Amino acid sequence: MNVIAQAIAQAGKGGVSFAVAGNDLVVNSKRPLTNQQRAWIANNKPLLLEAMRQQQHDDRIKQTHDAFMAHLSHSTKSGVHCCYAPIGRYCETGAALRATYDAVRAQRYSDPTG
Repeated sequence: MNVIAQAIAQAGKGGVSFAVAGNDLVVNSKRPLTNQQRAWIANNKPLLLEAMRQQQHDDRIKQTHDAFMAHLSHSTKSGVHCCYAPIGRYCETGAALRATYDAVRAQRYSDPTG
């Protein structure tokens, strides 16, 4: 885990969370931030934005994977699974979930600011 990821995890334990809104870093805290915390955030804003964008991308991959796997595990028609991934047989919904998962997974995260 890199230094920024460790700092984000540590901040979370202290009630501070980060999010991205466009090019803005959104900081939520249960308690007022100290001047030292504000200075560290300001000095590390580009790295924090990058880390949060990467996390959002990773979360999207996980969400699409989980949706696809849930469908494969529970899709039934007349008691028989309608999708059978080992041979590439998918119902319409399964095919759409698979295509979405493949597209998201194939995307490489890139920093939109440069």
